[in-house]
Amino acid sequence: MKKYLQIVLLVFFWSCETSLDTEVNITSPKNGTTVSGTIEVDCEVLEGDQDINKLELFITYGEPPEIESTNLFSTSSPWSFNWNTTTYLDGEVSIYIGAHDDDSIFINSPSINIIIDNSALFPTIPILYPIIFQDESFQIRWSPNFDEDFNSFDLFESDSSNMGNQINIFSSTENTDTSVVVNNTSNIAKYYQIVTSNTSGYKSNSTIKKGNGYTIFAQAIPKSSANSEFARSVQQSADGGYVLAGEPLVIKTNSNGIVETTKDYFENYSDDAYSINQTIDGGYIIAGSKYVPDDTLETEHDISLIKLDTDFNIEWIKSWDYNHDNTEIGYSAKETTDGGFVLVGTIGTTSAKLLLIKTNGLGEGEWTFTTNDTIITRGFDVIETSDGGFVAIGECKNEESFYHNIFLIKIDSFGSEVWSKTFGSNNADDSGRSVKQIDDGGFTIIGWTKSNNIYGYQDYWLIKTDAQGNSIWDKVYGHSDDSILGSGPYSEANDIEQTQDGGYIIVGSQDKDGELYNEHNYNIWLVKTDYQGELEWSKTFGGNNIDMGLSIDITSDSGFIISGSTQSFGDNSESIWLIKTDPNGDTIDY
Repeated sequence: MKKYLQIVLLVFFWSCETSLDTEVNITSPKNGTTVSGTIEVDCEVLEGDQDINKLELFITYGEPPEIESTNLFSTSSPWSFNWNTTTYLDGEVSIYIGAHDDDSIFINSPSINIIIDNSALFPTIPILYPIIFQDESFQIRWSPNFDEDFNSFDLFESDSSNMGNQINIFSSTENTDTSVVVNNTSNIAKYYQIVTSNTSGYKSNSTIKKGNGYTIFAQAIPKSSANSEFARSVQQSADGGYVLAGEPLVIKTNSNGIVETTKDYFENYSDDAYSINQTIDGGYIIAGSKYVPDDTLETEHDISLIKLDTDFNIEWIKSWDYNHDNTEIGYSAKETTDGGFVLVGTIGTTSAKLLLIKTNGLGEGEWTFTTNDTIITRGFDVIETSDGGFVAIGECKNEESFYHNIFLIKIDSFGSEVWSKTFGSNNADDSGRSVKQIDDGGFTIIGWTKSNNIYGYQDYWLIKTDAQGNSIWDKVYGHSDDSILGSGPYSEANDIEQTQDGGYIIVGSQDKDGELYNEHNYNIWLVKTDYQGELEWSKTFGGNNIDMGLSIDITSDSGFIISGSTQSFGDNSESIWLIKTDPNGDTIDY
């Protein structure tokens, strides 16, 4: 019995010591090899006690690394795979083998690192240029191909941004056949991608570009002088083009932002235009300031009002000098229902006063209103109200405070003050820049705030009032850094319009470096809200320098036209920047 037990134990220990583990190793390619195209991956299998049903090839790639099956299998010796590496991006990857039994993977091979480089196999990647919508058609252009093995171009169109359900709408075997016109008469957005093929069957895809069914552009206006140029005011004209006022005084473009007319009128560079509006006779009214030559007062400017005809010829110029020792600026002028004009501006610089002038149709003064000397006020915008009076917006500072508040003032049709309101506090600056009357008789004010800021050091501030100027609600918009409220960048709102849906569109600028007018990253910021001021979306336009949004108008296609200045585009000095967007605030790639 003991001898039998000893024999059994010896057999048991012998069988344990001689059992073999299954091993799988990749023998080709070698670790560190650079591969391209379709390659053969060879394996060595040392079979043990467990039978192999099949081998599966896996790849680890990307950042963070992701493991993915190639869906390639080998079921018998010699164990190998034909693997098409062109389905993966060029770069370093890891591969390994998983060995299956009848149920699942029971062992993995050691992984090896290889470098995929298929750059020599594929055609040069085509460049699809920004798509232009003009004359109810998309103008689509792409780069030519000069590869020796070029075969064809194929242009694909889709309704979705991921090119789902795409259709081929154009093919050519000519390497310089690089443009096509696609009709679009319904303001529908389409997406496009150009594919280049070579004679070996390999293909390269361009980036996907959106064809917007609206006329959109981002145009840096060519400069007419070596001086800084900017557009403080923009309006769509009756012919579908755009008129801009600033420096130079007046620019007229067509509907695609191409300059048709530039007018300076005066020889002195210090003459400035601050607003332009088309009048009922097809001409234009401009508010600004005119330099007054004086040997002892080099900086004196007088408030000016300029009337132009439909061809931009001067009909008349009026100017007013209320304080011979100071600069005076006309910031905004509007045509009134009686055929005259109303002008708001500022007298003086340090001890400033808000000024309102009402004229007849020839620019002859009918009455003048100024704020009293006990407070410092500035006026930036004015509107005629539904009752025939006027409301002006600006800023004020009383003698006891070092800071400005938003200032809203109502004047009746005879030039007498009805009421005035201030918004803000005595611990920081606030300023109102634009005002609109809405259907309920109340007003919406846009400006900026440092006293009521939430997100950045300075934020957009939207205020809704009743017909007596009492605040109903207000909203603040901005960005914060690192989720620390009040620590983010400066945001400065300049203009507002009410949209067809009852909401508001606001334009201004934002410095993402957290310092106002920093030499870098000061971009145009466009904000869309609903009728209660709740943010719906915002868009940023700009480059790596100072780009500013100063004025906005709603266009006939429900899009938006924005004027301002850019130092990121054009000749990298301050140039006028004119941006046309669709109703969602989208424009071309620039």
